[in-house]
Amino acid sequence: LHDALPIYGNYDEIGAYQSVNSKYYNWYRKNENGEFEYWWGFKNLPVCDGKNEEWQNFIYGKNGIVDKWFKLGIDGLRLDVADELTEEFIENVRTAVKRNKRDGFIIGEVWENAITKEKDGMQRKYLLGKGLDSVMNYPFTNAILKFVRFGNYKFLVETVNEIFAQYPKEAVYSLMNSLSTHDITRAITTLVADGIDENNDLIWDVNYNRQWQLENEKLTDEQYEKAIKLFKIAAIIQYLLPGNACIYYGDEVGMYGYKDPFNRKCFEWEKEGNALNNFFIKLGKIKNNNDFLQEAKVEIIIANSNILAFRRYEETSSITVIVNRTNEKISLDPIKKYLNGKIILCENYENDKIFEYGFAIIGNKINKL
Repeated sequence: LHDALPIYGNYDEIGAYQSVNSKYYNWYRKNENGEFEYWWGFKNLPVCDGKNEEWQNFIYGKNGIVDKWFKLGIDGLRLDVADELTEEFIENVRTAVKRNKRDGFIIGEVWENAITKEKDGMQRKYLLGKGLDSVMNYPFTNAILKFVRFGNYKFLVETVNEIFAQYPKEAVYSLMNSLSTHDITRAITTLVADGIDENNDLIWDVNYNRQWQLENEKLTDEQYEKAIKLFKIAAIIQYLLPGNACIYYGDEVGMYGYKDPFNRKCFEWEKEGNALNNFFIKLGKIKNNNDFLQEAKVEIIIANSNILAFRRYEETSSITVIVNRTNEKISLDPIKKYLNGKIILCENYENDKIFEYGFAIIGNKINKL
């Protein structure tokens, strides 16, 4: 890989890889043989020595990298693989961010519960006020998709309650809620395709190798039609639970694919403005036009293997969400008292009944689209 990369002489001064006399040589970690260490073995990703003061100053010192990008106009940072960064590093990055922009936002890539997460036997503290403002909400991703695909409502309810109970309030309301990312199978594939096992800890894991994924990634017309219906249901939950809905490019027009590299195809521009795209626009308007959702409380009204109903509410406003993940007609008489209000958005919903793959978003005293 060394020979394949243009790593020699890219800059006017001598680089760490070229000479031990380079001023950058001590910025990188070495193994016991004096060889560079590489992140997960990737030879184009040398591991920096986080204890090196010159390197620290380069990143978050005065006029360092963080300062540079905020001067160029960014509003915040996402810290990749936050679990592998030290508390000290994250806290120093925070100091640099906040001195540039008081409300500068720092979000971390964390796949598990960010409060109970441990490293080297110690509980991580990066979500307790001195480090990250919030995190990527993979627990919600996993729980939403497991419910919509397999009806695992207990896991969804447990996950939602766990995050609400353990995370700081400020972190909960600014979570990065996604259904797909560059690291996982696209949601549309996860919701219908072969190779997805309910028993996997992470639903997007595929039980077959990349060759199998390449040969089996195309969905049938029947699978795709069902996937779009289920994806709408998942997106409604994603958007209307607390947090910031984050769309992985292409999801909003119906792109599918197994894990990397099949989830990274070029955007399908010919699909822009299709029915699914317009659905996402409507969801975005509901989210943006109702400011009370920013900190509204959550109540799960009913959850079983067929339907989920929850509401977001404050003193003067509320939104009730009902979704039916099955092809059955279901009576909503047991929760009829929650259904009095203006229907904001619905499909296959009428007279307190919700039909196959139907949904309803019902509001009281809320802004119109």
